[in-house]
Amino acid sequence: YDERIDGQVHDIVFKVTVVPDSRFKREGSNLRATLKISLQEALLGFKKQFKHIDGSILTINNSTQVTSPNQIISIRNKGLYLEKYSSAQGSLLLKIKINFPTKLTSQETDLWTKFFI
Repeated sequence: YDERIDGQVHDIVFKVTVVPDSRFKREGSNLRATLKISLQEALLGFKKQFKHIDGSILTINNSTQVTSPNQIISIRNKGLYLEKYSSAQGSLLLKIKINFPTKLTSQETDLWTKFFI
């Protein structure tokens, strides 16, 4: 509240405008976004930088397992702040999009064939 010189108390009203960001979708206190990786990164693991909505850079490290298409990587406490609880945050949910090659050279085809046989 705000107290005037004459002792009267008044409310201060804030108007908050949320500016949309095409990279993120809000679901309550959670944020959804897409992380693009290569086929090589999906199979062998990866360590990538991701720019958060607040401008900070997060390091996403998934170097120990194979990553599936549309897999969700959940990062706790990197979503939006929960209403009424300024210290609690939701999660950042990253949906994996794997960029598959559109064509292979004959050498690449031979290597993949040998690998799968």
